[in-house]
Amino acid sequence: MALPSRQVLECLFDKHETRKQAKSAGVPVPRGRLLTDGDTVDSLVQDYGLPLLIKARRSYVLENLEHRGEVTIVRHSAQLGKVLASLDDRDEFLVEEYFAGTGAGVSVLASEGRILCVFQHGRLKEPRAGGGSSLRQSELIDPVLLSSCRKIARDTNLTGVAMFEFRIDRNSGQWVLLEVNARFWGSLPLPLALGVDFPYYQYQLLIYGREVSQPEYAAGIRARNFAINAYDVLLRDMRNGYFSLKMLAADLLDLATHPIAMLLGNEKSDTFQLDDLRPAFAELFFLPMKVIYHLILLRLSAPRRSFGKNLIGQKHDA
Repeated sequence: MALPSRQVLECLFDKHETRKQAKSAGVPVPRGRLLTDGDTVDSLVQDYGLPLLIKARRSYVLENLEHRGEVTIVRHSAQLGKVLASLDDRDEFLVEEYFAGTGAGVSVLASEGRILCVFQHGRLKEPRAGGGSSLRQSELIDPVLLSSCRKIARDTNLTGVAMFEFRIDRNSGQWVLLEVNARFWGSLPLPLALGVDFPYYQYQLLIYGREVSQPEYAAGIRARNFAINAYDVLLRDMRNGYFSLKMLAADLLDLATHPIAMLLGNEKSDTFQLDDLRPAFAELFFLPMKVIYHLILLRLSAPRRSFGKNLIGQKHDA
């Protein structure tokens, strides 16, 4: 099985350990720490201000792969109180200062700590309450960000794939590392659409020992997961209290341009591929059920599922 080494599992699958590794390598990270039982709404707001982030240490655990450890942007004191009340084991969560900027991902394939292949993208659309991006754009490789990736890959002796998530303040030029996903990532369809085939490159490396050279790719090409993008715009942001007619109109107009942008070659689809339409059909099949489920929640004003209790009391392996 194409599994990371124990060192990589212990360091890059735990956001707290990733922060420690980054700081030891001189890579900037947001100010933050593990939560403690003594933390209160007032003390956290005083220390980190609002908004702030509450993060599960691990995105997944082996015994409960159906649930993902969430990252939540907390914007109000009342919301923070509800989040803290939902946590049974606080040392499995981190608090971080919010770093304003845009998201960027640097995806790599490495062999024994040496980075062989790189792809960079920028986030164009993500849920306003926090979460994965549904619209992203290919970018030229930033040598400064790549240098930080090389340091961590070297220090962990990384073999395999990883995606380094950054946040960049385009005005000041300052940036921070948010986390590292040492596994295949949700934005993978974009590099695949542009000819940067990370799964095949990893197969060649692990099975035959062949090291790929850096492929060229076009910058400025967008990729969209249409169903998730529509879900975020029409339901997820509204459910989390981020709604205005102006934002909705802009988002709907952007969604409507997707077919035209695909015809012009400026945009790719994550799932609608002519050589295999099954993912697209599956996505369209499940989307109405998700919409109905969340409409019911909105109608009943049900509280959000506790993001803390999904991962509490379990042995963490990833």
